[in-house]
Amino acid sequence: MVLPDALVALACTTHAVTPVADQLLVVGEVRRGSAHRDAPPLLRWNRGFVTGAPIPAE
Repeated sequence: MVLPDALVALACTTHAVTPVADQLLVVGEVRRGSAHRDAPPLLRWNRGFVTGAPIPAE
């Protein structure tokens, strides 16, 4: 499956699937990937989604 607005596409091999609470933890190996455009990544943090903030210069 390829999502139309995805920044990258990854082809992976699944090595293990472990139930964790009401979710599944999938462990795998990335076999190949491609970048579609240059943009900041979307990160899952503290039960929400954020983009990375630039680190200020000293």
